[in-house]
Amino acid sequence: MNHIIKILITGLFFISCFYKGQCYKVLKAESEVSFGGREESRRQIFHLSLKNNPKLEAKYLLVGSEKLEIAKTISNNTIDIKAEYYPLKENSLQIDPKTSNTVKKNNNYNPEIFFLVSENVKNKKIVKQKIKVTNSHKASDNQLPLESPFQ
Repeated sequence: MNHIIKILITGLFFISCFYKGQCYKVLKAESEVSFGGREESRRQIFHLSLKNNPKLEAKYLLVGSEKLEIAKTISNNTIDIKAEYYPLKENSLQIDPKTSNTVKKNNNYNPEIFFLVSENVKNKKIVKQKIKVTNSHKASDNQLPLESPFQ
């Protein structure tokens, strides 16, 4: 009985989310991984295509606990969003509040799942929408290998 109630509540939540226009319809969600030459230059590039929703204003992407600035273009009732994430960048150090020592930031995150954070235009409420990557690939598969030619 409890299982049926949970399913009904979850269904009502999703119906109300789409009924009130609190979500974007995701047309495409892709990510690319670019390895770069140094560990710090490795990045993940997110590409999103969303159906335009005039009730919402996309603000940023949330990967793990890090906010990513977005570049967005709107054309033909579609919003295209691009964001770059550098998981190993230098300023990803934090101060441990217990010991006041500098520690490396915890970069445990799922690269297949991130959140699109938007603001409701009318009531200024923040809306977090979970996005799952539908297509993931390496950027520039034709790059030179990272191995040393002197081996």
